[in-house]
Amino acid sequence: MNAIIDCPDLAETPVQIEKHKKISRDVLINRLNYLNFQNSYVIVNLRHKDFGRLISIKATPQPCVDLQLQCFWQEASDIPDNLSSFLMENIVVPMGRDSLLIYATHFECNTTGASIELPEFCVEIGIRKLERYRCPDIDVSLIQNSALFQGKLTDFNALSFCVQIALEPPQSYQWLNSELPVNILFQDGRQTIFCGECKIIRESIAKQNREFVLCPTTDNTQRFRPKKSRSTRQELLPLPSIVFSHPLTKKLINLKVVDISGSGLSVEEDRCNPLLLPGMFLKNVRLRFTNNFQLTFDGQIIHRTRFEEDDKGACRCGIAFLDMPVNEHVQLLGLLQHACDPNAYICDAVDMDELWHFFFESGFIYPQKYQYLQENKERAKQVYQALYTENPNIARHFIYREKGAILGHISTLRFYEKAWLIHHHAAKGTKGRKAGIAVLNQIGSFINDSHSIYSMHMDYVLCYFRPENRFPQKVFGGVTEDLNNPKSCSIDSFAYFHNDIAATSDWDLTGSWELKKASSEDMLDFAAYYENQSGGLLINALDLEPESMEQDNLNLEYANIGIKKAREIFAFKMDGQIKAILILNISDLAINLSELTNCLKVFVLDKKTPIKSINCATTMIAGRSPHANIPKLIFPVEYANDNELKYEKLYCLWIFKTRHSDQGLRQMRSTTRFNRL
Repeated sequence: MNAIIDCPDLAETPVQIEKHKKISRDVLINRLNYLNFQNSYVIVNLRHKDFGRLISIKATPQPCVDLQLQCFWQEASDIPDNLSSFLMENIVVPMGRDSLLIYATHFECNTTGASIELPEFCVEIGIRKLERYRCPDIDVSLIQNSALFQGKLTDFNALSFCVQIALEPPQSYQWLNSELPVNILFQDGRQTIFCGECKIIRESIAKQNREFVLCPTTDNTQRFRPKKSRSTRQELLPLPSIVFSHPLTKKLINLKVVDISGSGLSVEEDRCNPLLLPGMFLKNVRLRFTNNFQLTFDGQIIHRTRFEEDDKGACRCGIAFLDMPVNEHVQLLGLLQHACDPNAYICDAVDMDELWHFFFESGFIYPQKYQYLQENKERAKQVYQALYTENPNIARHFIYREKGAILGHISTLRFYEKAWLIHHHAAKGTKGRKAGIAVLNQIGSFINDSHSIYSMHMDYVLCYFRPENRFPQKVFGGVTEDLNNPKSCSIDSFAYFHNDIAATSDWDLTGSWELKKASSEDMLDFAAYYENQSGGLLINALDLEPESMEQDNLNLEYANIGIKKAREIFAFKMDGQIKAILILNISDLAINLSELTNCLKVFVLDKKTPIKSINCATTMIAGRSPHANIPKLIFPVEYANDNELKYEKLYCLWIFKTRHSDQGLRQMRSTTRFNRL
């Protein structure tokens, strides 16, 4: 017989079985009809008349309305050729962890099935300490020492499960060593549900379709890098819950959330009914706060903690968020951060007149900055109305309020495919320092919670700051110094100016030169130059790899909210040799109030290139912008200094790789000495 049957000693006599709880015939009939309704089975145990060996056969019960039960065998191959040599021992009716055991005095067996007269009472017996659930259509791959076996998942709980493996020549079960671990892969079609190491508890003795009972070897799965600065876990009242269709059993699961953060949550489930297997992926989970307020996410179970002395018989399971709609995730973060600090808000509704008043009153928009803004102030108002009130996927703002008044503000913008720009950090009033630090810590927590969410596309964050400003130099420079690795966090300096380098009449057009769209080969040369010059993250973060140059998905997201965003990249060559790369960012004015999102970046690869020639290329490309007198940024600064270029200021471009958010956040909090968030 192929099936593995977890039963007590079925050799017990009806007299011995009296010690078990009695169940009436009416209850038994209802259970049998339920099994028929679910297309489930009973187990018929037959014993050989002469040799006493026991076989167990699965049979489908037919609807039962009186004393007679008719069952049909599920698999014809399970029926022994000498069926007449067997007598019916009993019938096991599965009921989860427990089962009903029927002893029949009047029975009949043939090649199609069996029929019995139901007794007045049956008994309840314990088959398993833990219930296992049937699993429809789950493919299994069992791997050990490079040998791959295919099969199906029969039944499951989080602590043990049964798989049926079918051999394919020249495979042999001798290839499997039950004393060594195996790797198990569960799939539903092409979707991977679980992959992990397990050990074999026991196996059947069938020659072809053999069943194995296995259990996982670990209660933990490390999905992401371990963190010392973990996301703050909150215990909310009332408790939210998660609702999802179990990927293996297809049953609807509803569990209370014990605690939650922006990166994951913990739930408790019945220790005797475990269904959450560490490493298992969950799709379309609903995080329900009320009937009318719920969020959805995809996640993975990352750990399971058993409470052996818990009176409630509970075990706690941790679930990490892998993906969540970005606007739903910001709702969750807003709820959690506001619960932690009632003055902290993320993407909260804001009166735009109040926000503009704050920018002016805090000194963030100073006279020189307003000089460039005032000519396009009406368009700037429209752009900020879209960014702050339409909740786009590409923008986030953080506000610190007291008694309704804005005291601190910072925002971030997804300006590159995998990078977000932090900008507009401002604070005012006597409490401005506290508010400024509060919003900075808010955005630090936001990065720590969000970078692992796929839909956020947050592999990098970047920020421009003036090196003479002590606070950003201390915060961002401190993170860079602490990480001490330009592949984790880098700073590059740019000379910033508006006016042309020289008059048009002073262009140097001598020699064979060309200015054209940069090719993939040009960008590879640029990447090699930057690696030698800086070794930082600019190429990756600013989408300057050859394969990233033509991506326009992000530009379409801006267009959907009525904001223009585009980019052109040019190579400037003299006598066939590349001398500079020019990157023209074209966007609506005032997306960034220093126009660092609407500018021309000039990277001089050959420091011997005449400044007049660079002026020629810069002026021509800047003329392609629909906006007059856009800012220019030159890299490296040494080139500007060596050629006595009169630039207005220096800007440092700080780029941070978010996979190191743990260490970066700890350093940021240490620097600001503000640890409430």
